[in-house]
Amino acid sequence: MKKQFFLFCFFCMSICGAAADMSNSMELSQLYIIGDATPYKWDVNATPEMERIADGVFRWTGQLESGREFKFINNRSFSKHIFGTVCGQSVSAGNTYSLTFVADWTLDGSKDFKFVPAATADYTIYVDLNTMMMSVNEKEDAVSLPATLYATGSALGGKIVELPLLGGSEFKASLTLSPGNVILIDTPEIGSATTCYLPLFDGVDITFGDGYTSSLITSATTSSRQGWSVSLPGTYTIYALVENNNVFARFNQRYRELYIVGGCCPLGWNYWTDPQSIRFSASTSSPEEVVWEGTLKPDWGESREEPNKFKILTAQDWFSINFHPYEADHTIIGESSYRSTGGPDVKWTISQPGYYRITLNTVKETIRGELLSTESVLAEETDAKGSVSVVGEDKIGVGVSSSSVVVTAAETPADVVVTAISGQTVCKGRASAAHPFTSRPLVDGIYIVSVMNSNRTLCRKVAIK
Repeated sequence: MKKQFFLFCFFCMSICGAAADMSNSMELSQLYIIGDATPYKWDVNATPEMERIADGVFRWTGQLESGREFKFINNRSFSKHIFGTVCGQSVSAGNTYSLTFVADWTLDGSKDFKFVPAATADYTIYVDLNTMMMSVNEKEDAVSLPATLYATGSALGGKIVELPLLGGSEFKASLTLSPGNVILIDTPEIGSATTCYLPLFDGVDITFGDGYTSSLITSATTSSRQGWSVSLPGTYTIYALVENNNVFARFNQRYRELYIVGGCCPLGWNYWTDPQSIRFSASTSSPEEVVWEGTLKPDWGESREEPNKFKILTAQDWFSINFHPYEADHTIIGESSYRSTGGPDVKWTISQPGYYRITLNTVKETIRGELLSTESVLAEETDAKGSVSVVGEDKIGVGVSSSSVVVTAAETPADVVVTAISGQTVCKGRASAAHPFTSRPLVDGIYIVSVMNSNRTLCRKVAIK
């Protein structure tokens, strides 16, 4: 009986899956060109997705053979067909043609109105599923991004803002935009030598997601084209990728999850066993920043891939956006920009084991790494009830008294820096045998006390409560 029940459930699921596949709706997110006039023939698995440059708008560049046929399909099956309005319609560059959409698994061949190229040539074809029109053009040469790039337009109040080139890979800038338009130019001032870089179609709105990239055109004036449109005010990051001449933007939003993974991390490349231990926390000093503190070291007593490297995940998987440096093996110490737009799977490196603080600004897309201690782990937390405790052979003492941090250095004088858990410096000074360091009274919270003498750097967590 149980077996029959499971078979029945499987049968119902199969029917539901088939029903989903048989949806009659047209999809505006994907399109494929197919036919013996194309390089892919009639192989649904060989034809690549056409380039999407707006919702329902696609572009393809390639060779078509005369006397043979082609059409479009809306998924990788012959269930959603997009073709012409008459049988055997001849197509040539410089013309537009009406399209028909039919959802039918068993389409009658006599109603499958395919196109026939008039000449063998390289073409650029645009398909707009919103208006059901196809434009056939001679092959268009791709527009390459210039050596310098600036943004302007009414969304910037007419100001001209530079987009720095980072790592030779992409131009990028975080901008506060008002409703209006954005145009990219190649000079710091608009003049007779200025070239404008614009999307192929006017009014591509950057407010509602990524996309709509690649198809750039150039113009000698900003007045004849609208450029990219901005509907909602806010902070956006504009990206212009050099390797494929793509331009797009993201509306800045906080990442709910960020995780540090790598051969030098406590869990290695494992993000699923104890994700809370490798998860970044919100900074108390800036809503744009998140912080992680912990031990990073190349030797955890086991064999690991890339033992001195790490990167950052935005979800508990390998497929979501990852954060990388722009160059391979970039040191984590100091501040630099990180990349969130793909590219090679390169990582940051550590040069020595220790206790680190890593701070990300997810609006400016910067990363700051600090080595808080050369000790492998930070000393245990001391609370306001404890006395000064002596740590190490050089007799450094760290503790609290009446809500103040107290540091003694019986052997060698030491510099002292007290920072909040957010990374903000609270106070600093010097401790010696004759003159211990005593901070001003501190508010309740967790602090990091860094003590540095000629022999070592010691860090200790101190709780004032």
